[in-house]
Amino acid sequence: MRTLQSGQIEVLGRPHDDKSVRRHLGFLPQHTALYSEVSVLDNLQFTARLHGCPSSRIDEVLELVDMTDRRTIIVANLSGGLQRRVAIARALLNEPDVLILDEPTLGVDSENRHHIWQHVRSLRRAGKSILISTNYLDEAEALCDEVVVLRAGHIATREAPRELVRRSGCWLEVDCNESDVAAMTRAARAHGAVEVIEEMPSLRMHFPTTVTAQQALRELLPIGPISAVRERRADLAEIFTQLAVGKE
Repeated sequence: MRTLQSGQIEVLGRPHDDKSVRRHLGFLPQHTALYSEVSVLDNLQFTARLHGCPSSRIDEVLELVDMTDRRTIIVANLSGGLQRRVAIARALLNEPDVLILDEPTLGVDSENRHHIWQHVRSLRRAGKSILISTNYLDEAEALCDEVVVLRAGHIATREAPRELVRRSGCWLEVDCNESDVAAMTRAARAHGAVEVIEEMPSLRMHFPTTVTAQQALRELLPIGPISAVRERRADLAEIFTQLAVGKE
């Protein structure tokens, strides 16, 4: 692939280095970068002054992220999930048209993670353009209209998350007798498994679709007793591997 040597980056039709662009951008870094020794309100007031936002805007974003009752709490005393909410509120103070979120739910518990997802969905419904960098496939699937997978600095694929998940296939794991593993491995490969990993006394098999996995399972059952069956879709790391193999 040819290395780009020149070009122009535009944001909202303006050159990226145009200072006026900043007024339309909101950014949530991977690390919240809040002032931990002062209150939630102090953090937002400082950012609001930088952007020239009215004090009423602080009340609006605090309500949006459900932090109004915690406005006077010192940031260091908040959980990681609540700190992420404050960081999102800060990123929204200037009512950006383009919002960039870098790992928005990193280190966040399940409850707060879904709370943050709700905020992102509401912003998308409001017509905001949102760019999310994430290592979580379920997050990309839940929030994004389009997924771009980067590998070694290049675009490996660009498509709707539903299509990416569909193409990634599924993993089938069975617990069986060690004496039956070899025969089951042969049967799985004969019935569509693209990868088989023997982990005594378990057998992990990757199939291109859930349908082929179910068909293969029917072929494995007569070979010997199976004490447990687990099925899951491929994760993002496994999708990376599949895309790399596809490029070779």
